[in-house]
Amino acid sequence: MDNLWNKDVEKDFFVKSLEFATPEQLFYVTEDGRYLAYWPKNYEGRKTTLQSRNSLLEFLALKHLGFPS
Repeated sequence: MDNLWNKDVEKDFFVKSLEFATPEQLFYVTEDGRYLAYWPKNYEGRKTTLQSRNSLLEFLALKHLGFPS
């Protein structure tokens, strides 16, 4: 079985997703306006969860596994 997720797949996911999603739907935005793919363990500011990205990941994973869209 192919590796479902690695750095190259992750980069491709973000690049392709930006064709139809906004950066705010894909990335966490820090209090000082930086965009992050993941919250650093030492981040002290307010954190949120991105439900929109979770839905995109589920869609792409199912598509990768051969399920119809």
